[in-house]
Amino acid sequence: MVSSLYFIGIDGGTESLRVGIFDQEGTPVGFASRTYTLKHPRPGWAEQDPDEWWASLVAAVRDVMSKSGIVPDEIAGKETVLPIPTQKHAG
Repeated sequence: MVSSLYFIGIDGGTESLRVGIFDQEGTPVGFASRTYTLKHPRPGWAEQDPDEWWASLVAAVRDVMSKSGIVPDEIAGKETVLPIPTQKHAG
């Protein structure tokens, strides 16, 4: 039986992905982050690889779970902030 429950937050930004685990009172229990590449194939353009986002997410979650000693069954909820721009330019 699980005695404590925790929450995991995921924040994906322009240069990195961050993961935090918090207890029921909102106290931070652990953090991990991974950076990813921002490519500029031509002036005024910026691109990222979604496969790199996924690899960063998997690595950061595994890292924070390992560091905190919390097992997956103790995670009661998650919150994700991952803005995904979908604007495409013709040209």
